[in-house]
Amino acid sequence: MNSKHPLHQLKRWISRVLLVGLMWSMSGSAALAASSWNPTLLVNTESFNSIDDGDGTTDIELRFGDTGNLRLFWDVSDSHFEFTRPVYVQGDLTASGALTINDDDTGDAIITFGNTTLDETLKFNATTGQFEFSDDVNISGTASGSHVHAERLMTTSGALVVEEGQTFTINGNTYTFPLLQVGSGRVLKTDGNGQLTWSTDVDTNAQTLCDANEYLDGDGNCVDVIEESELGSESDLETQLGAINVIVETEIDSESELESLLVDVTNVYTNNDGILYTESVTDNRYVRIAGDTMTGALLIKVGEGNEALEAEAGLGLEVVGTASGEHLHAERLLTSSGTIKAVGAITTDDQLQINADDTGDATLTFGSDTADEFILFDNTQDRFEFSDDIQTPGSISGSTLTVDGQVTIHGVTYTFPTTNGDNGEVLTTDGNGTLSWTSQTVGVGSGGVVFLSPEYPHAVYFSSGSVTNFIGQLTYDRDETNQENYYHWTSTKADLQEYWISAQIRVPDNFSTWDDARPIQLRYRTGTANAADNYISMRMIDTAGVNVALTGAEQLKNTSWTTAIITGPEAGGTFTAGSYVTIFLKLVTTSAGSTDAGYISLNWETSAP
Repeated sequence: MNSKHPLHQLKRWISRVLLVGLMWSMSGSAALAASSWNPTLLVNTESFNSIDDGDGTTDIELRFGDTGNLRLFWDVSDSHFEFTRPVYVQGDLTASGALTINDDDTGDAIITFGNTTLDETLKFNATTGQFEFSDDVNISGTASGSHVHAERLMTTSGALVVEEGQTFTINGNTYTFPLLQVGSGRVLKTDGNGQLTWSTDVDTNAQTLCDANEYLDGDGNCVDVIEESELGSESDLETQLGAINVIVETEIDSESELESLLVDVTNVYTNNDGILYTESVTDNRYVRIAGDTMTGALLIKVGEGNEALEAEAGLGLEVVGTASGEHLHAERLLTSSGTIKAVGAITTDDQLQINADDTGDATLTFGSDTADEFILFDNTQDRFEFSDDIQTPGSISGSTLTVDGQVTIHGVTYTFPTTNGDNGEVLTTDGNGTLSWTSQTVGVGSGGVVFLSPEYPHAVYFSSGSVTNFIGQLTYDRDETNQENYYHWTSTKADLQEYWISAQIRVPDNFSTWDDARPIQLRYRTGTANAADNYISMRMIDTAGVNVALTGAEQLKNTSWTTAIITGPEAGGTFTAGSYVTIFLKLVTTSAGSTDAGYISLNWETSAP
């Protein structure tokens, strides 16, 4: 095998294009793919990498060395891959799409086939617009097409088939053969334009004489000519035409006579005076079912006793009775002076306006088997009012929620204070649902707070467990909307995949104690609120190397940025000043979710220097 042959190079090139294309398509998901800088990639255990697309206007490249222009790149303008050097394919070349040779459309397009003696080619000649083989062509199946050409000689050891409706050209003359074979002894005759027919073999040296009222046809037969004298009557014409009935004017005096003379015709219609239809004498009182226009009004009378002869003045369409149907349409406006009743649903593709005259309150009434309820828009208060309770399975959102009375949350009724509290005060309950503003009694210490924001100082990233459960990408990024720095963990796997972040923090020399209320705070967010999809957990080792029992630190999940208050170090653990504690974050996700880790705040109190 000639491994350096252009065809083998082409096969290898296309295989690599397919491989790179697969990598590109896998990395194209915004939810899973991380580039080298936005977001910044920290860990990648996935089986693909993504190259940044810059500003979206430049080609995306893989470069091999810094000399020789050795590149594989994605051409942004033409949306395809290109290699700057020949490509060698060691195995088979397979493509599910089109294979284009000579894509720049210049010159001939050539495929070369290696041979131990002399290479052979298949060339598409750009000048003649045809394929050319450099050697013999052996077709084991069927060769077909609109044009099969041989420059010197075309032979066949089998049958030659010309499809129906196709022509055959010999020495520049094009012939169309007859479709059917006829009796023996017939010969092919041409009409002078290449149309061939099977005809009787007539001796061209013999002379055939016909009578004066006959002519000689192409088959050498004498055919009778119908003369004017032979058409003196209706019966003469029917005789010459052969079993064909001829209808004359005198036979058509009525609809029934015409119906009896026409085959497969049941009814013949006339206008209102009994004469066959003539447009100039039609009755204008009737509307054509095929569609029509009219300058006056249209009155439709339904049922007995409707004596009106004309539509009411000013109306284009008046229906006396009930108008109903599958679809009632008005181009601009549909009004009713009475009640509109719909047995089924009323739907609209646009707005439904109540109280269009903008006067007074607007009310939408809902029928009930007990007492009707309603939604009212109070024109004076400029607000909606409901006559009964409101329940929604989803969310209620808006810029302002005004509550005049008590609020019930998860079955617990609360009475809120009627005034704002002072700065720093918190809501306190009396145990019976009455809330009041009180001063906060627990602080965060004397300023000895350690705040870690991604990327955490001196942090490391590591996996734990089997290689099958830590496949994903760990990046860090910035949420401009919520002003959050965060780590972002994603995976393409359907099973839970985990990765760890570890940071060591030095206990200050003047450490005193942990904050009682919120010793540790963790900012986090997950893609879904389901722990089967994603969550984050925290571990802590004290300065003695012992795990600290933490509360509120396991399987945290929330689709919004949330600050978890984690307790435990204030109740137990060894925290020696000048030594180090270690914080571990376990980020877990599947392809259905994602896990984001924000800041960590260690709230401890310190003594005066």
